[in-house]
Amino acid sequence: MRAIITAIFLLFIAFSNVLIAQGIEFEHNPWAETLAKAEKSGKLIFLDAYASWCGPCKMLARNTFTDANVGKFFNKNFVAAKIDMETGEGPELAQKYGVQAYPTLLFINGKGELVHRGVGYMTPEQLLELGQNALNPETQMGAMLKRYDAGDRKPANVLALLNTLEAANDQRAVPIANAYLDTQTDFSDPTTLNLILRFANNPKAPCFAYLMKKQDVLAKELGQEEFNQKIEEIYTRYLFNNQETEMAEMDKLIQSTYKGGDAGNFIAKFHVAYYAQNNDPELFLNAVTTLLTKYPSNNSEELNSYAWAFHEITDDAIHLKNALKWAKKSVELSEQYANTDTLAVLYGELGDKKEAKKQAVRAIELAKKSGEDYSSTQAFLDSLK
Repeated sequence: MRAIITAIFLLFIAFSNVLIAQGIEFEHNPWAETLAKAEKSGKLIFLDAYASWCGPCKMLARNTFTDANVGKFFNKNFVAAKIDMETGEGPELAQKYGVQAYPTLLFINGKGELVHRGVGYMTPEQLLELGQNALNPETQMGAMLKRYDAGDRKPANVLALLNTLEAANDQRAVPIANAYLDTQTDFSDPTTLNLILRFANNPKAPCFAYLMKKQDVLAKELGQEEFNQKIEEIYTRYLFNNQETEMAEMDKLIQSTYKGGDAGNFIAKFHVAYYAQNNDPELFLNAVTTLLTKYPSNNSEELNSYAWAFHEITDDAIHLKNALKWAKKSVELSEQYANTDTLAVLYGELGDKKEAKKQAVRAIELAKKSGEDYSSTQAFLDSLK
């Protein structure tokens, strides 16, 4: 009997090892050793650039990296590595490869050159497609950029490059798209119009003038709210590239060109973006307060985002009371772990320990149901005891 139990136990261990091996087998070596292994093998490195607090990173590890087909393909074709971008060698690699969001999935050759990338959570099928594109010189981001830099400006190739860069959250998409738009004279073509709406970054450019000329038609096709959002994105990109522009000048420019919807609402939003971009906390806080006072939001995520920003920026009671009001409304609109956690923290900062505990407990309940990491909320709750 003992021998049978032992055999069953060993069989179980072997079966467990097979299950584990089905997924991607990640290296856990120093970066220099990983580069050397890739160089010697002639394979690309597949680097999962993650952060320990990142929910989508954990979902990717749990749902996608463990897939049998993903494991078979990636173990055969890549040297796989996982590195926390906030510890050890991570920060230096994050800076080198422009990691700005998590998860970022990088494909790097043995010389340390970035070949391809993807951003965000992916299903097994999406990750397999990303890996296949990384192996194909025709679809590799790095190879496409080299061809572009060498003078390849064929519209189809430029469009393919832009789609790849946009999917990778690569900021080079915007200047490349606008350089292409500057060469166009007919903006009515659907493909060109689509590029304007996705990438245009200059409200003084001819392509923007075309949008304004056709705004009535486009607003009907897209819906007024979506069209307004596209226009706002163009101004935001303009601000990103022209940080020295004075707010008064921007107000005047917006008033002269922005005709869709409520220009006052957009100017108020733009003030928020402007002061955030220029790292002016006090004016940012005042701008958000002005915006949400004059133009109350019914967007739960937006309200929670502003409330949490106030928590991070200020300890002023007046500002925090406003943030608490927005967090309450956010929860009323759509109760989620994130906004309930924000509500708990704000109650705590304002000295209402009883309500802070209540909301923290509720936030943890919601996190358990949705499978989210609630360790920070648990630590906050423990601190209240």
